[in-house]
Amino acid sequence: MLIDRKNILMGCRISTKNMTYTPGYITDDIKCVSPCLFFYIVQYGVADERKLKAWGKMADTLAKYCSNGKEMHFIIDDSQTVIECIFGRDSQAIIDMRPKGWYIPGHPYNLVRRDLMTKIRDTKFGQEHINSGYFGYAHVKLPHQLPKRTRMPLLRNCDKMV
Repeated sequence: MLIDRKNILMGCRISTKNMTYTPGYITDDIKCVSPCLFFYIVQYGVADERKLKAWGKMADTLAKYCSNGKEMHFIIDDSQTVIECIFGRDSQAIIDMRPKGWYIPGHPYNLVRRDLMTKIRDTKFGQEHINSGYFGYAHVKLPHQLPKRTRMPLLRNCDKMV
């Protein structure tokens, strides 16, 4: 597959102010819809924010790990859907909030952070996220809260996109 240069986005920063996650669901005509994430990025040297979307496991991963200001690099298709991504550094504001020693292997804060990252990695969307309204850094919008959608059962492992 040949990638157009305009579809490679380097040195982007995540904006979580309008990050929205919709869990997977089934439509009225029994089609499986994967989890979806809509979010904005800011590119270096570009004044306007750009809206991107991700589907399936990519949506889950980005919702869980993309804090505000996180540096990212993306390959997208013409519909602004993320195909691949590379995680960069966290923003300096996020790093400054961490306790001293968090990056030193064997340090107590490093061990706590490692356990926290393991819990985040293993987190699956569930009722607690519906109750809190958040999944990772994203606001949760259930399918019935979306325009032209009906309330249907939620799915955990729906890998096909409509």
